[in-house]
Amino acid sequence: MARIKFGMMMTDARGKLGGHVFTKAKSGATIRTKVTPLNPKTSAQSEARSALGANSQAWRMLTETQRLAWNSAAQEVSKTNAFGDTYFPSGKNYFTAVNNNIRNVGGGVLVEPPALVTMPGLTSVEVDLDLVAEQLDIAPNLIGDDAGIVLVCNATSGQSSGRYNFSGKYRKFNAYSAAGLPQNTKIYDDYVSKFGVPSAGQKVSFEFYLVNPDTGQVSPRVTATVLLG
Repeated sequence: MARIKFGMMMTDARGKLGGHVFTKAKSGATIRTKVTPLNPKTSAQSEARSALGANSQAWRMLTETQRLAWNSAAQEVSKTNAFGDTYFPSGKNYFTAVNNNIRNVGGGVLVEPPALVTMPGLTSVEVDLDLVAEQLDIAPNLIGDDAGIVLVCNATSGQSSGRYNFSGKYRKFNAYSAAGLPQNTKIYDDYVSKFGVPSAGQKVSFEFYLVNPDTGQVSPRVTATVLLG
């Protein structure tokens, strides 16, 4: 889906035109090709739909005072769209984002907007996947206090050695306490349980980010790719 930015000759567009759909959200205007969506009913798709439904139901159950609090808190959380323009999410979108992050690491629904805290930084993650020893070593490089922080681990299945773009291929295989990762054999088993055993000569790409399970705050994502010997 491409994003568009209007100038003085055109200020807005909505609806369908020539097989394309114009829409507008808080993040800006977009244009996409109109398609009839497939419904493969994958586990990831089912989980996303379940989370969306649960968050929508939870939002409806909030009191008006609570919803107003989320609307107010959202105005303190600026985001940037593809053009570098700053925008603020709606209260419902902020509520959904926060609770998706918390849900993703096993937490419950947060009905009041959180008091934001300083998040540790995740500068890089060193990864070593050893198929012979059946070990997956993950060594995150953090700046700041990691107490109570969770490291979310996404990865791809084994990919062609010639692939360099892994967008859309990442799936979560587990999340661990950033202050104390489990043994590398346990992490390996978690990966294999999700993706199966990759083959020598393939690439596996990993994506990591930190989550504060009390506030739903997340760090920027970092990636690491290994070529299996």
